[in-house]
Amino acid sequence: MATIVGQTYSTAWTSSASLGISGSATSGSFSTASYARFVGGVISNASSIATSGLRVYQSFDSGTNWDYWSEWAVSACSGSVFSIEIIGNGMKVDYVNGATAASLFRTFWQMRPV
Repeated sequence: MATIVGQTYSTAWTSSASLGISGSATSGSFSTASYARFVGGVISNASSIATSGLRVYQSFDSGTNWDYWSEWAVSACSGSVFSIEIIGNGMKVDYVNGATAASLFRTFWQMRPV
């Protein structure tokens, strides 16, 4: 008989909102102790700003300075998922909407253990 093991992961941030033109959604900062990966997804009916609409920041001093970030442009009406190696002691997520208002914006982020 096979054993099925369920595992839950620590949710770092979720948000669901309407965003106006150039509107933004930002998580608070959170500790990454004992975690190795940061995964998440974004869906919106409007595009983010070009090149850097979604930024995931990492800090080596737990949020005093944001030393490193990964950035992407998110396209309208397509779910996008991300997986990032954690190298810092703290993280935060920032999303900035583009030139069209978004009546639908949802995002979720989880940390995965070592």
